[in-house]
Amino acid sequence: MTSSFSFVARINKSSKLKKITSILTHNKCNINKVIYNSKIDNNIVFFDIDNNSLELQEELKKSGFMLTSIQEPIFIKLKINIAKQKNPVAKILSLAAKSDVTISFIEYDGKDQHKKDQMTLMLNADNSQNIKIFLDHLKLKFRLSIVEYTPSDDDLGSTIFYINYANKLRKFTGWHDDRLIISFLTEINEIAFSLKKLGYDPEDVFLKIYENGETLLKTSGENFYAEHQILQVTPQTTLHCFQPPCGGNIYLLDSPDETLMIDTGYGIYHDDIMKMLHSLDLWQDDKPKKLFVSHGDSDHCGGAGYLKMVPYSYRGTIDLIKSGNRAYKSINADSRLEHIYTTMIGAFSRWLPPDRQLDFEPADLDKIGAFPVVGRLKACGMDFYVLKSHGGHQYGQLFLLEPDCNLLFTADSMLNMKSISRERARYNQLADLFLTSVNVDRELAKKEREDLTEIAESYMSEGADKFYICCGHGAISFLRNGRLAPALESHHYGMSK
Repeated sequence: MTSSFSFVARINKSSKLKKITSILTHNKCNINKVIYNSKIDNNIVFFDIDNNSLELQEELKKSGFMLTSIQEPIFIKLKINIAKQKNPVAKILSLAAKSDVTISFIEYDGKDQHKKDQMTLMLNADNSQNIKIFLDHLKLKFRLSIVEYTPSDDDLGSTIFYINYANKLRKFTGWHDDRLIISFLTEINEIAFSLKKLGYDPEDVFLKIYENGETLLKTSGENFYAEHQILQVTPQTTLHCFQPPCGGNIYLLDSPDETLMIDTGYGIYHDDIMKMLHSLDLWQDDKPKKLFVSHGDSDHCGGAGYLKMVPYSYRGTIDLIKSGNRAYKSINADSRLEHIYTTMIGAFSRWLPPDRQLDFEPADLDKIGAFPVVGRLKACGMDFYVLKSHGGHQYGQLFLLEPDCNLLFTADSMLNMKSISRERARYNQLADLFLTSVNVDRELAKKEREDLTEIAESYMSEGADKFYICCGHGAISFLRNGRLAPALESHHYGMSK
């Protein structure tokens, strides 16, 4: 039984597709999938075939069709004086074909008295030698003027789209291995054309993917900021909630003897988060610390590896992380969109998740409300029950309940979206676009929210002045007429909002 093999082919005109097909046919390959859209890029084709033999791969490489490295295409714009030339267009196109350069733009109007002696060309080529050959031939017959050259970051459409796009993504991922970039490009292309079937424009999808990476990069470093809430839980212990520019909340419980971090935020923000905590005197090197990870999404566990701490978490969360699929063990586990989204966000956000976890202490209860109790976590003078979710948002997601302090940490099963800034909401739209829902099982997620609300309401009915709901995104809240409302004032940290 043969395994499938995916590769990216580079062509300079659609007729080359026939030559690639003949190679595949000669090697007795079945083509499972082919994606080619000349409106996006007439130079790149994505193939999936049922033959992964090394002999075939070598033949494809030797043919020059198989893309094995991401090199920025060479772009040049020139003006050509064609005064007194006969049939100049045909001559120039013939020279371009012989030199193996691609004309991406041509402007010539022989009927316009002001422009009839001038032609404007934009060219693409994979190496400078091809451009040199073309210009050497051209300058023997025409007078030339170079207007612009090299790939310009601001003129993505003037170069080979996919290759230039892949190089632009490199700054988000930090990858230097072209094989990783090409594989990633193939997956992004797959997600774009899967969404095309749902009515989305692939070019718009590519743009939004780029915006996602750019937003994470631009909101890290000196542009990092966070909204900060402070709750005095006990005379000795303070709870801090930090909302970074993108992704989930980070909670910090601070007491004189210990610190507990609940979720870590994206890995790309790790240095910024540490700088913020040190500036607020909340991360003292000599104070004992514990880490709790609620679930395996990169915006909640992506910084754990940088902390070099083994977190308290659910064993199934580590299995999910190792699977590379946020929909692991859900009804959407086979969804390619879920798998590729996990890869993409992990790459952009510098995901460095935990690879193991600490077990919880035994609990004296089997169940609280509708949720199984999987253990207890003691930290900062507090005693939390650890509840296992239904798996609506994600398999293995955990909640923390501190009944004496009226605290419930709901991870992403309860969100105060109205308290989230416009910028954060815009960033969150990418997940909505790709996954249609951030929850791997909508019905179970709805049940989770209802059951968590029931726990909160039961404590309030027993006389709790305020029962604090610490959401996965948005402000620390309490229930007001059945809806989440911010419980505390927020303070801004950082240079920009």
